[in-house]
Amino acid sequence: MLEVFNLVKDRYGLLLAILASFMYASVSIIVKVLVQTLDPLQVIPISLIVTMIGSLFFVLQQRVSLPTSFTDYIWLSLSGVMLISNTFCFVYSVSFIDAGNTVTILYTSVMLAGFSSWLFLKEPLRLLEFCFAFLALLGVVFVSRPSFVFGNDQMDTSDNENTLIGVGFALVAACSISLQFTFVRKQSQLGIHSLFTLFFNSIVAVSVSAVAVIASGKWRQPTFEEALLAILCSSLYFVGQCALYLALKVEK
Repeated sequence: MLEVFNLVKDRYGLLLAILASFMYASVSIIVKVLVQTLDPLQVIPISLIVTMIGSLFFVLQQRVSLPTSFTDYIWLSLSGVMLISNTFCFVYSVSFIDAGNTVTILYTSVMLAGFSSWLFLKEPLRLLEFCFAFLALLGVVFVSRPSFVFGNDQMDTSDNENTLIGVGFALVAACSISLQFTFVRKQSQLGIHSLFTLFFNSIVAVSVSAVAVIASGKWRQPTFEEALLAILCSSLYFVGQCALYLALKVEK
């Protein structure tokens, strides 16, 4: 029993990453339901609002010190841009393909993070990561089932186009997530508190997406059921983000 406890204690970062994956999978299902009645652009800010408010509460409650270096804010801005990018692409991907397929493609971000860490953090790139990246690429091919590989099967032209669009959005989201992983780890190395990173990223994403949905005229008052789903979605996303940021702080 003691050995199990020590193992969990030593690798609790991996357990946090597993928790984050479960939260994100749950979010994917709820987003799939929301985009049936709400415009995908409107789903983006409401899926992040609890993250913004919750992280602000903890920043104030723990009296987290603000970064003072201009370089710190450059890295914070980069991760904020990646958050809005991956959230936008994720929501639109779910509106085109099954949530399970979107989540499957998003998991390739873990393999892609090895390349971005090598590029930005100068970490070694191992042969195993190339093998995993190749397997991930095969998985994407089987999800998208392009006609030039599988030929024209039972899917009609419109369904095939929707699948390719959804897969394209999911791939961009995966790349953005991998870059966000790397930028967040860089911020941890610079001494930026993970709660402030979470707050800064969420306020950038909520602000940009809110302006976009209002300017496009696609905002409408959610129903009571939609509001409850949005709050649940945002809460699960907040828990997932907290777990992920803590995992990135302690794991490679």
